[in-house]
Order: sequence, then structure tokens, then C-alpha cells
Amino acid sequence: MSYVYSNRLCCEALRLISSDEEFETRLVRAFSEMSVSREGDTSAEIWKEWKQLEEKYYKISGEIFKQRKEGIVDEKITAQLRKFSEYLVAVICDWIEFNSSQISKGKLRKAT
Repeated sequence: MSYVYSNRLCCEALRLISSDEEFETRLVRAFSEMSVSREGDTSAEIWKEWKQLEEKYYKISGEIFKQRKEGIVDEKITAQLRKFSEYLVAVICDWIEFNSSQISKGKLRKAT
């Protein structure tokens, strides 16, 4: 995938996370959009941050689903989702910044 296309995914994820929908729906859609990306779509460091965040997010969202089935959701866990949304926005902004710098240098994708 190219840096240009990858940046489009990032912009769409930012649009989704800032929409008028319910918070958790926005977060699910933004994470889903970013999940389309592949290793090599940004720097190795940003990719590693993204994968760690993605793993933690799916673990917490699974725990929330389990708790909802039981009828009670711990507020501490939903608070973690808010932190994940902030971290996701930060990772996306870093991603766009890195990719844009590569594009401005004439690099459209990571050299293999």
C-alpha cells in the first residue's frame, strides 16, 4: 500500500472518530478503518505503536462485551476506551506526519 493511500485511511479514521455517532461506535469504526493498513504503510516505530494499541483495544472491547452480557460494565474499563481514543488520534497524527514527510521527499511507498 502507498503512503498516500495509507494517509487516506488515517484521514477517514479521524473523520469517523469525530462523527456524531455514539462514542463506542465511532471508536469501533475508526479502529476498523485503521485495521486495513499493513506493515510498511508507515514507519516501523509508528507501526509498532499502532499494533500495541490495537491489541489492547480489542482486549478491552472484548472485556466490555463480556461484562455487558453479565449486566454490569466497570467504569474503569470504559474510561480506558476514552484513553485509547486519545492515543489513537495521536498515533494517526504521527502516522500522517511521517507519511507526508516521505511523500514530500518523493517516496510514495516504503522501499522493500
